[in-house]
Amino acid sequence: MLTLKIFKDGVKRLELEFKEKGFTMNKEKAAQWYEYMKDMSDDEFTKRIDWVLKNISYSPSMADIFKADLSSNNTWKDFDFSFLEGGDE
Repeated sequence: MLTLKIFKDGVKRLELEFKEKGFTMNKEKAAQWYEYMKDMSDDEFTKRIDWVLKNISYSPSMADIFKADLSSNNTWKDFDFSFLEGGDE
């Protein structure tokens, strides 16, 4: 079950990243989000927040947390960085 501490930490991370894009959290909204998410484990919730922070460029909704694709948490895993090995060639 999702602990309140982990939930609050995750919301704080969202606020830090998306405040300028309109993300706000108030008591009523936090209570609603927690009610829907309370059955997640701390680990699952944290992974979903991480995914949103890595993949969403707009103010996230509760649905974005639930839609997080945990099967591909690392968005750079298939990126070809080999061009960096040659320097300025």
